[in-house]
Amino acid sequence: MELELDKDNSPIVYSHCDLLTGNIIFNANKDRVDFIDYEYGSCNPRGFAIGNHFCEQAGFDCEWHLYPYLRTFRTFGCVSTSKLLRVGRL
Repeated sequence: MELELDKDNSPIVYSHCDLLTGNIIFNANKDRVDFIDYEYGSCNPRGFAIGNHFCEQAGFDCEWHLYPYLRTFRTFGCVSTSKLLRVGRL
């Protein structure tokens, strides 16, 4: 994993590390998103928290058919199609 992260030049940054849906608060009146519950926060490669958020979509039973894959990644601009092809997630 370390070698792959080095290829992407992913710096180490502070990450939330627990972006469950209940920890993401949207205030429609202010058109604002806030995050709560930072108890698991730590330093990780940039993108770790959002990657973990996507993995949480599969739930405790690891129902990977619920994982958002390409459509969501493109929406968030997280990863290129070529990167997904490399890891076999298309």
